[in-house]
Amino acid sequence: MSVYFRSIEGDYMSIEYICQKVHRLMRKYDESDPWKLANAMGIIVLFHPMGTTPKSCKGFFLYQSRKKQITINSELPEAIQKIILAHEIGHAVLHHDAAKMRTFHDFALYDTELPPFFVPITMLVRNLSLSGNRSGA
Repeated sequence: MSVYFRSIEGDYMSIEYICQKVHRLMRKYDESDPWKLANAMGIIVLFHPMGTTPKSCKGFFLYQSRKKQITINSELPEAIQKIILAHEIGHAVLHHDAAKMRTFHDFALYDTELPPFFVPITMLVRNLSLSGNRSGA
């Protein structure tokens, strides 16, 4: 039995579909590190302080003028920044058309938005040290 999640656009995606997209992406770029993957995909990654409260924005993805951009809260620990980056790459791949209309805000790390991306995030960071630096080194 498949579990389905409703996307930003209102359609439904299964965990299997999301995992398949993540596997294809990692094979296409021969990369599993989120920092290196974003670079290979031509996604601009920016850092901006957005607060440290539980309701603070963790990050968001924008697609404008044919440029993909992820902004991450610079006040988060690097391990969390890596998870947020992997999550936002999920938006870049699965929802880039919706990102043309509005930004995505992940106000809580474990809110209702997280489950569809939990498995892909785990796949992206599973063999990597979460304490790794932004350069991916």
